[in-house]
Amino acid sequence: MATNCGQMTSMLCSVALRRAATSALVALGVWLVLSVFFSLIVGVVANFLSPVAADATDQSTDTIANLQMQVNLSRLSPNELYTEATSIMLNPRLRTVTPGLVTNDQATGTVPGLMSLEQSMLVIWPQFVAIIAGTMIAFGVAYVAFMKQEVRA
Repeated sequence: MATNCGQMTSMLCSVALRRAATSALVALGVWLVLSVFFSLIVGVVANFLSPVAADATDQSTDTIANLQMQVNLSRLSPNELYTEATSIMLNPRLRTVTPGLVTNDQATGTVPGLMSLEQSMLVIWPQFVAIIAGTMIAFGVAYVAFMKQEVRA
């Protein structure tokens, strides 16, 4: 599925940019930013939007808000969505896609054991929908750009 987003991004670059070399370099740059540097960018943006006080503890509301901001911003990356979805599907013992943000109150009462395929799909449903939606949006933008070029010709 993450490959679909990459293919749609490269198709969008191919349609939007005139030269093949420019298209390949832009698509490679987008992939590089989303896969390598995105986690660094997310950390900086989260610290700017939800700062943590210098005297904050690990369980303070500032720290938890900052971690939630980092998780939400990192979900803008197709790579992160794919990683979360595959980790749940390949390890049925996991109950959530963000195990670091589960408090003891949330963990009490959970039944130990393996989750069924249906339960795992319910956990990753938002990630699955976001990957499909990103692919459809990239295809739609590429289609509109292609049709505008064809109308001019």
